[in-house]
Amino acid sequence: MLIPSIICVIITLFMLLVPWSSEIMQKLKRKIKNKIFHDKRCQRIGRIPHKRNKKSKTQSTKSPASHRIIAPSKLSVFSYPSETISFFNELNDIIKRCSRNDFIYFDLSEISFITPDAIMYLLAIIKNNRRLRSFNITCEGNMPKNVTARDLFHQVGFFRFVYSSKSYVVNTSTEFMKIQNGNNANSQMASSFCDFVHESFEKTIKDTKRLYQMIVELMANTYQHAYEEHERTNLFSNWYIFAHNLGNSIQFVFLDTGLGIPRTVAKKHLERIAGAVGLKNDVSYLVSALQGSEFRSETGKKYRGKGLPEIYDDCCKSKIKNLRVISGKAKCLVKNDSTVQSELLTSSFDGTMFSWEISKGE
Repeated sequence: MLIPSIICVIITLFMLLVPWSSEIMQKLKRKIKNKIFHDKRCQRIGRIPHKRNKKSKTQSTKSPASHRIIAPSKLSVFSYPSETISFFNELNDIIKRCSRNDFIYFDLSEISFITPDAIMYLLAIIKNNRRLRSFNITCEGNMPKNVTARDLFHQVGFFRFVYSSKSYVVNTSTEFMKIQNGNNANSQMASSFCDFVHESFEKTIKDTKRLYQMIVELMANTYQHAYEEHERTNLFSNWYIFAHNLGNSIQFVFLDTGLGIPRTVAKKHLERIAGAVGLKNDVSYLVSALQGSEFRSETGKKYRGKGLPEIYDDCCKSKIKNLRVISGKAKCLVKNDSTVQSELLTSSFDGTMFSWEISKGE
């Protein structure tokens, strides 16, 4: 700061000695004074923390929020759909409220009864939810205090997908074909489930030919809708499959995490109007797609949309039994006489879940 002051003194003396240069010197003097002013101002601003930087620093150091969800005592998609679907919808609501790096704790301690279909769907949400992935949300939890319920998590293969810091002594059983998943048609995986039937009931490849086709068809349907459903559902399109030897029959559970049948079936203009005024609902669309009474392929291709009627036909011919389907707000059971018992649910199920059985004597 001393040098500019000396320069100002020299300029002043020069102006007195050389009058004809006063105008030029005056301009030069103003520039020097302006420079001194701006230098001082920049120094003052540099010492004051910027408000915007202070705000962003506060936001970046914000600690992640913790969320807790408590599971009901009974958790089963097909046996207790209202309580179970409400629980999963509550979980989805919590996930939607989560911010980046938040934490969700699953309190499963009070579960006294649970079925593989509920474990499968819980796993699908944890592994396939879009927001959980993109927001880096951490999921942790405990296990049921009930020993039978806790052991089932291990038997169905839940911990093949998630990590547990605790170890439990569980007797492995050959009664279960553990949960598998994928996003396209996997013929090798379909064959392994057919092999499970062969080993359990001494059946041949001829006996499981239609089962193989059925599993591949369900897998392929998930893959074909994957790109059509992008960003329109909470879950990435994926399939999960599981099998359990019940003694006299083998139960299969198949989950498609896509939009669900009622939302993807082709609808006529009058049906859309009827749906808007409450004359049509998810049950009517699911039953229609299952029985094949209407051409319901959303793509408009005739080779699509045949899978469900063929599965229904398998049930009518007793190749499979106890066929149950749940999707959206619709739940259907195909009875032994081929009639469809349907139910309109109070809560909506994301995706489509199938359950069927193959008898030992068939």
